Amino acid sequence: VGYFSDNIFHIGQSDIEFKKGNGYEYYAMLAKYTGWNYEYCYGSWTEILDEFLKGNIDIIDDVSITPERKQQMLFSSLPMGEEHYYIFVPQGNTQISMSDINTLNGKKIGENKNSLNQTLLENFIEENELDCAIVLCNGVNDRLQKIQSGEIDAMVTTDGFTMEDFRPTYLIGNSPFYFAVQKDRTDLLKQLNTAMKHNHEINPNFNNQLRDKYFKKSILRTTLSRDELNYLKNHPVIKIGYRKKSMPFCGTKTSTGELTGLLSDIIEQVEKSLKVKFEKTAYGSNNEMIAE
Repeated sequence: VGYFSDNIFHIGQSDIEFKKGNGYEYYAMLAKYTGWNYEYCYGSWTEILDEFLKGNIDIIDDVSITPERKQQMLFSSLPMGEEHYYIFVPQGNTQISMSDINTLNGKKIGENKNSLNQTLLENFIEENELDCAIVLCNGVNDRLQKIQSGEIDAMVTTDGFTMEDFRPTYLIGNSPFYFAVQKDRTDLLKQLNTAMKHNHEINPNFNNQLRDKYFKKSILRTTLSRDELNYLKNHPVIKIGYRKKSMPFCGTKTSTGELTGLLSDIIEQVEKSLKVKFEKTAYGSNNEMIAE
């Protein structure tokens, strides 16, 4: 099994380390149906793909389908999920703006060799008539090192990226991703497809459950855009209306007149996270709120 370094899919990069991750749990699920035993092969994405193409690895996960890969490998009939690809920049980078795409001109963007992301980035640059260079890298660690050394200004990775020192800027595309097996291992492909089909029949939400579990800490979900940050700067107090009697979502405590219900918990969490204050006002109906 190809176990490439990734803090969402494959955590634990040696046989003595504790393992978890989206991909790891998927393999564990497959083993319940197939009886497979795994020998994990570690490395960067580029290294794992090279070993797979040499025939030294039987199966890899998180693989997007391309015309070239269709000639090189067999894919599972069902996807593992879907990824979105963004250009990420360091938080301290003020030269690349989310409100002006032309600030990408003259910049160097890191991308994995032999990846779908490379094609998506090339198309994105062409469609937007940008003048920026693509620097091919050997996995996420290589891209991070090149960022730190100044060899590249930004890098492309998925919406599952979790490093807080970066922020997403531009979406360049999306794609479902699959398991892939060797071209001559139709026996493995048959077992793989049967296991995925059976699991989908029993738990059709399996993909989404893993995504919610491992992608919830992604930077994409915790980063505000430039416009959002400017709005909060200019509106430290946000006025919000709610219905007096709409439990369990929201309501008014008869003893204190304060907001209660699910909305109260949500607002409390948002206030803590964003360091803003909500001014809450109760209304008898939606029409009253709209009028205000």
